[in-house]
Formats: sequence, C-alpha cells, structure tokens
Amino acid sequence: MSISKYQASDFLTPYLKAFQASADYAQKEFWGKGLRKYRPIMRGRTQASLLFDLMIQGFYNEFDGKKGAYIHENKGIVSLDFDSGLSVRCKKVNKKNLPSYIPTTQSLAYFGQLEIPGLPTSERIIFGYRLNKAKTGFEILNFVYLNGKQVIWELPLSTATKENVVDIPANQEMIEQELITTDERIAVVAEIDHEQTTE
Repeated sequence: MSISKYQASDFLTPYLKAFQASADYAQKEFWGKGLRKYRPIMRGRTQASLLFDLMIQGFYNEFDGKKGAYIHENKGIVSLDFDSGLSVRCKKVNKKNLPSYIPTTQSLAYFGQLEIPGLPTSERIIFGYRLNKAKTGFEILNFVYLNGKQVIWELPLSTATKENVVDIPANQEMIEQELITTDERIAVVAEIDHEQTTE
C-alpha cells in the first residue's frame, strides 16, 4: 500500500492554508519578541526542540476540532491523522529531505510504513521543515513520503495544489534497492512484538 504524490496532493489541497498557518505561527513565536533575549543562549538542540513544539502547537491551533482531522500523541509520536487514512508527522528535514530521528525499532517501523501496535494503520507523510543558514526563517516547508531511508516523493507546500502536480512513474528498480526488504520488515515487526510482550 502506498500513496502517490497526486493522490496526496488531491487530499491535502483543502488543508494547505492550515498547514501554512501552523508554520506561520511557529515562525512568529520562535522569532518574536518574547524569545528574542533567550535565543543567543539557546543551544542547537534547545532551538530545535522549541521550534518542533511550536510547530505542533500550530497543528493544535489549526486542526483541533476540524472535522475529519485528529491529533494523536501516543508512544512518543505526535501525528495529525485524517479519516482518509493519511497520517502527517511534523519533522525537521535535512538537505535530502530525510527527517532527523534516532533509529529506534519504532522509528524505523514508522518511517518504513510498517504497522505499529497502538497506532492507527495509515499512510505516513512527513510535513518537513528546514531553517535557512542564517536561522532567520524557513528555507523549506514540504510534504515527504518515505519508505525506510528512501524519499519516494516530495511536495513543496507552496506548489502542493493538485493542479500543480503531475504523477511521474518512479524508477521502480532504483527504489527497490533502497526500500526495506521483506526480511527486514519481518525482523522489525518481530522486535516490536517482543518489546510489547516484555514491557
């Protein structure tokens, strides 16, 4: 099961203003007067954590109570889940649009599009953000669909309306080289099950 860029765009189009407003809120608060005096003493990790929390608060501001959208916080994962079966997680991304995360069994399963007990079964998309070099604003805001460490497709927020998206068939051979293999998937699921039974 996988979602194409065009399918995702078709679904996300009505929500693009809300995603933009979430990021605008985070940007305004992060670079606003209230935090200005603290930013010089904030280490990189503190700044990253704060910006992430502000992005999540932006999700709450824009999506809490919106029909068909639900914010879930479970097992250390905060996700914006839709009735359509699409799940969006906010993450800082690098220049290759890969999210920053510690490679735990759970995170590998999440980004490998594997089922995780206790979490809804869904197609998982990243709402990725990256600061510019001067750290004065966002360099990029985009939607990213992953399978393991492979970016299957990316969709900048600024051009995410379905009218601007053309689905181009991926080079399947190239993708298959990077995807999580069936044996790896079985091993990860077995490890998750083992962790669940020993807790």
